[in-house]
Order: sequence, then structure tokens, then C-alpha cells
Amino acid sequence: MRKALVAGMTLALVGLPQLGLSIDFVSWLKKEIFEKLKVTGRRSLGYHNHSVEGDASAFQLLTNYGYGGKAFTDIGYLDIRGRDILGSLNFDAQLDTNKFANPQDRRFSVEYDGKPYRVTVGDVYTTLLNSNRLATFSKYAKGVVAGYSKGPLQVRGVFTEARTSARTITLQGNNSAGPYYLQFSQIVRGTEEVQVDGQPQRLGEDYVINYELGSITFINKIITPTSAIVVTFEALGFNQSEGSILGGGATYDLGKAGRLGLTYLEQDSGAGGTLSTRLERFQGAGAPSTPYFLQFEPLLTEPITVKLDGILQTEGIDYYFDPENPVIFFFTRFIPLTSTIDVVYTPRPTQSLDGDRSVWGVDYRIPYGRSGQNGYLLVMQATGKLESPVSPQSGTARGVESVYRQGPFQLRAGLRDIPADYVSVESRGFNRNERAVDLGIEYEGSYLDAALQHINSSIAIRKVDAGGNVSFSPARNTLIKASASYRRTAGEPWTLELARQKSRSTGPETTVDSASVTTSRTFGNVITHWGYDHQEAQGPTSTGPDPDIQSVTIDSLRLQSSYVANEAWTFGLRAGVNAIRSSEGDGTGRDVALTASYQPNSKLSVVGNYIDSASGAIAALGSFQSGFGLGYNGNGFSNGLVGSGFSPGATDLRRWELRTTYNLSDKANLSGIVYHNDASGAITSNSKTFGYDLGLEYAFDRAHRLWLHYADTKTDFQQNATQATSQTFMVSFNASPPGRLSYSLDFGALLTGGNSLFQQDGLMFDAGIAYRLAPRQRLRFQYSWNRTEGYFGQDSIFASAFYDYQLYRNIALSAAYRLRDVRNLDSNATGGAYRSKGLDLELTFTFAP
Repeated sequence: MRKALVAGMTLALVGLPQLGLSIDFVSWLKKEIFEKLKVTGRRSLGYHNHSVEGDASAFQLLTNYGYGGKAFTDIGYLDIRGRDILGSLNFDAQLDTNKFANPQDRRFSVEYDGKPYRVTVGDVYTTLLNSNRLATFSKYAKGVVAGYSKGPLQVRGVFTEARTSARTITLQGNNSAGPYYLQFSQIVRGTEEVQVDGQPQRLGEDYVINYELGSITFINKIITPTSAIVVTFEALGFNQSEGSILGGGATYDLGKAGRLGLTYLEQDSGAGGTLSTRLERFQGAGAPSTPYFLQFEPLLTEPITVKLDGILQTEGIDYYFDPENPVIFFFTRFIPLTSTIDVVYTPRPTQSLDGDRSVWGVDYRIPYGRSGQNGYLLVMQATGKLESPVSPQSGTARGVESVYRQGPFQLRAGLRDIPADYVSVESRGFNRNERAVDLGIEYEGSYLDAALQHINSSIAIRKVDAGGNVSFSPARNTLIKASASYRRTAGEPWTLELARQKSRSTGPETTVDSASVTTSRTFGNVITHWGYDHQEAQGPTSTGPDPDIQSVTIDSLRLQSSYVANEAWTFGLRAGVNAIRSSEGDGTGRDVALTASYQPNSKLSVVGNYIDSASGAIAALGSFQSGFGLGYNGNGFSNGLVGSGFSPGATDLRRWELRTTYNLSDKANLSGIVYHNDASGAITSNSKTFGYDLGLEYAFDRAHRLWLHYADTKTDFQQNATQATSQTFMVSFNASPPGRLSYSLDFGALLTGGNSLFQQDGLMFDAGIAYRLAPRQRLRFQYSWNRTEGYFGQDSIFASAFYDYQLYRNIALSAAYRLRDVRNLDSNATGGAYRSKGLDLELTFTFAP
């Protein structure tokens, strides 16, 4: 369907006027359809006929983007977007046939918006009206969402196939800013919500996230061992069981009498599928301290194959996986940027559900004042059921929520009764099975804001054994918090917050008392943000009949500052320090980042960065658990961890770098970087790397350009006496003189040293020449020679001849004859050697933005 759509659009754009259609009709099509479509990208349809001698699998991996064994290929990426097509259609598609592409870069959806109806089909963020907070649904899925809205009536229905799994997990702080790993890779962009001790965190201001790896790093904030990080998100699954969700919701507005809402949802868990393997490709990343990240967590009981330039690599000798996070792996030697790494593995299945689920609910909302300007009263109820041959469940949840606003005051009260056996369909959020009372009062004045909150919650903690049997254990969490903010001077607020929290799960009670003060100050060109936190905690740090009880005192200081000295100098500082005193010892965690920039004119630019982050001597407090994180990691609303989770321990990172660029003249540019990286602790390479790069770009004239590059690295591994060094040198020359001829030359060299057994030296040479036969025709010739000596050495020759013909503005035909000869120079190498020759024909469509 998608190929036909692309082909049809292309033919329509090119051939409509030639079909004899009326000018008015063609103009109408252009105005209503084609002018509203934005197509960018490139797509190539190819025919390939090659003969191969030797390692056919290496040829397949290293040819045609991994499709070397196919006679016909369709390779490329297209982004197609349209708005208000024919007055009511919206179109959004990202079509990527590259087998190494990010799974999130593929989507397809069509929306019909013809009021009062709206229908969306494809890969969409599905959500119901969610008027009942006990039966909500928000998820990224593939399916259909249909809605009707007219007058007081709103109706929305969904039918989707499972594409992601919703999770809400708890992570304990380790006295550092992170990164904290969610134990899931491929987090769906924009689905995450983060809380620290119940306080929402903002993306870009409080934290940054790596969606592919599934890690969160906090900004200017050290998370103490007494703090709980709760994250709700959706993650793509590869070997995930198929399932579906069917449901609908409706609301009817009765005006002053309120609003009535109805919700029904059912979720089919689906049957477990067969395990499938996945192929991922990486380019060499240089020093052995550089990590590589798989897009999914591998199933460690299945084989993992790693090839470098087609040669099979051995785990524990050539590469190793991080023992804490199996998504991350490292090579034990320098890998040139020109090398190709291919990994075949079986992603770990992510079973989302333990049975079929269904829920129906009713809610009624009464407004206070005209149009609810004084608040509302919301009453809700939902009944959920889990069908499971091992542990079936069913229960009814009820809740009341009220907000009343009058003048500068706002009163808030909530009552939730969500029993342990209540289940809803899987959805992200911070709901949990609990019986809770939530009371609060807020005051907002001209210069002073104040708030008081009290929460008392009895929580059911869900546990599932190896046989799938479900059991529950009780827990309790209470919180009282008071805060005040004073802002007499614009831009210089003062905020004070006091809190006491008590919680109990399986052992003695845990108490956490905290106080914090924050402010902002401006001193001329210096802008500062300050924060101080004091915390005293006591609770069990082990489990069992006689647990250890520890008392902990934590003092934290945060500072963020920027300073513009003049037009040339700018400075930035972000710092946080945690001092921990406990009955087991003392420790200090820190997170410092300093930047300085010097740009006196348009020719010179110098930027320096320094990072020092360490957990300190105390990164964890055993099984210490505050009440904020209780009741997640799997409950009646969402799932938690699967497989073997990990809790990273202490981490230590120090890095500095200095970058500079200098324009010697209109023809010459210099660039350089010197850096030092020292990483140790959990989920790191435990190594020190020092390196520098130097570059020169010189333009003889508009048609002739030269590049020189030299790089030097030295890596020492801390767990043993291994040392690895590397020096690389590159020369590139491009020429496009007036006339029909253009050419390029590239030369490179790699030297490795140290006491590693895996040293490898290499030379490479590339040459290319193009000759324009006519305005739309040209001939091209390419030749490449690459030789590596030492560990897994190879000798490779690649030659090709091309004929290119531009059929139309964005359509080109290319014919090529290619020869390749790869020979192993190391008798210990397994695979990678082959000889190939053959013909390629490609029809390429290019769409510029």
C-alpha cells in the first residue's frame, strides 16, 4: 500500500498534464492536494545481479545497506505530510526501508477531520476522553480512533493493536545526577513523565532523556539515596506478544446540572509469538572507552553474533557487554570510523499483560459557580476484571475529588478507594492500588503564595511469583507539607518548603524530614539560582526479622549561574553537592559542570568544558525506601520491570575538553580539540582516555579544496594494566574545475600501540573521478584500497564504474558495474573474505524540502 502510494503520487506529479486532462482539473488537483503535501527524502528502486565467491553473509551485510543478497531492493526514506487536503484530510507518514533504521522513525497515519466527526487511522497516540481517572487510556498504538462532538455530546472510540508496553517504575537515587537507566530501551518519545519524591520534573529544565537507550540524567540536581524516582512511560517491544484494545467513552454536558461520563475498555493480551532476531549496524567510534548501544535489551539465553567488517568477533576477547546493562557493549581495541559493526541478537520479549482485562466506569462532574469558575465536584466509579487461569482478579474502585476556589484561596480534597484486586487496561500514569485521603489548601496573593498539603495512603504492593500467582502486601505512606513563596522584587523570589513523610512496608517505619529554600539573584551581568536542602531520615536498610536501622542526615547545595563578562567572554556554572552523614559513615556526592567561551572576533572561537560528577562514598542505603515509590513496578494500572532489573551503584566521571577554531584567512581554517575522560563505577568502561584532534581546511580556490586531520588517543583500563593507543591521519582533496571533469582523492593511516594483544595498523586510499557527458548524463569511476595488518588484518580492493542519467527533475537512473575483493591476512579470522562482481540498476526519486 505504501509503495503504491509513493508511486502514484510521483506519477501524478509528473504525468497529469500529459494525460489530456483539463487545465482546470489539473489546477484543482494541485491546489487541493499536491500543494498541501510536503514530501522530503530519497527512495531508490534497484535491480542487482552479482556473483559471489567466499563468505556470502559478509557480502550481504556490507553491500546495499545489508540487502546484498536480494535481486530487487527498495531502499530509502520519505517523509510525507499533508494538512487540510480536500478540506478535511491530514496525512503523516515516515517511510523508511533501511533495516538499520530506528524503529520509531517509521509511522503512517491518516486523519479525517470533518466536524462533527474525526477519524484517525494508523500509528497514532490513542486516548479516550478520560473523564474518569480510574479508567483512563493513553497509549501509542496502531489502529483506529473515531470521535463525534456536537453540542453537549462527545463520543470517542478506539480499536488498536499493541505496539508498546506501558510501565511505571521506581528507581532509588544513588547520590548522583545520573544517568538512571529505566531498564527499557526505545522509550516512545514524549510519553515519559518523571517525579522525584512526588514532585513533577520538566524535560529540559530538570532532566534530559536518551529515548533510544532509556536513560535519564538530571540537570543541576543530585538525587539522594533517600529519594525515589518514579517514571511512567511507554516502550516499544520487538518480541512482544500481539494484543488489542477496544473501547469507548462518552460525556454529556447537562449545563449547571453537571456532566455525565461513561467509559468501557477491554484489552486482549494476545498469544505469545515466536522469537525473532534483529540486525543492527554501527560505525566504529574510535577509542575502546566509547560505548555502543543496542536498541533493545538482548535475550542472553540466545546467541549474539558480532561482526567487524564481516569478521566474527569473540565475546570477552574482542568485545564485552556491560555487566549491569546488557544493552551496552564495548570493544577492547580502537575501532576506526571507517569500520562497520554488525550485531545479530534476539531482543528480550516484553510480555505486557498476565491476562485479558476489561473495565467499565461512570463519572459525574458538578461545577461550582458559572461554567465551573469556582471549581468542581467529581464522583467516579469503575469496575475492572482480569481473566487469568492462574490468578483472576476483579474489583470496584471509587473516588471523590473536589476543588473550590474563592478569591485568593483554593481548597482541594480527594478520596480514593482502589482495592488491591482492582485492575484496569494497561496505560501510563501514576495511579496505584490504594485507599487514600488527599487534602490541601492554597493561597495566592500579590507577593506571597502559601500551600499546605496532607496525604494519608494505604497502599497494596503487588507481587507475582515464578508461577504467575499474585499476592499483595500492605504498606502505608503519610505526608504533610507546607510551602511559601515570596516575590516582592521581580525576578528574585524566595521559596521555603517543609515536609515530613512517614512510610512503612515490610519492616519498621521510615521517617524523612526535609526543609528546602530556593532563590534567584542577579548581580549586574551575573544571573544566579540557589537552592539549599536539609534532610533527616531514619529507617530500615535491610530486610528480615531483625533489620538494620540507620539514621541519615543530608545537606544539599545547588547553584546555577551565567555570566557575560563582555562581548568576548561568557561563563556558565552548574553545581550540586550532597553531604551525607549516617551511622554507617559519611560521603559526599557532587555534580559540577563549568563552561567558558571566548570569541573576540569572527575569526577565533575557544570553548572549554569541565565536568566532575561523583556519587561519593555512600551511593545507596540498602533497602531504604521512601513512601513515594511504593505501589509501582506493576499494579492494577500498568506494569513494572520485567526480567532481571538492575540498580546501578556508585558512578564517577571527570571530563574536560578544550575546542578551538581559527580562520587563518579566507582560504584556511584551523580546528582543534584536546580532551580527557575518566569514568569508573557502575555502567561505565572503567577507563581513562586522553586525546587530541587537529584539523586544517584549505581552499586553493572555489574549485579545489584540501582537508588534513590528525588524531591521537591513549586509553588506560582501570581494572587491569591494559593500555591502548592510536594515531590516525587523514588527507582529502576535492576538485571541481571548470569543464566536465571533477575528481577526489583520500588517504588515511592508522597506527595502534600499547600492551594490548589486539593491535592493528592500517592504510587506506580512495579515488573518484566524474565526467559530464551532457547536462543530464555523466560517467563516474571509483577505486578504494584498504589494508590492515596485525589482529584480524584484511586486504580489500573495491572498484566500480557508473553511468548516471537524469530522467526528470527529481528522477535519475544509474547503472553500475562493481568489483570487490576482500582477503584475510590473519589465519585466525573467521569469515569476512569474499570476491564479488556484478551489475546494479537503480531508479532514484529525490524530494527536496
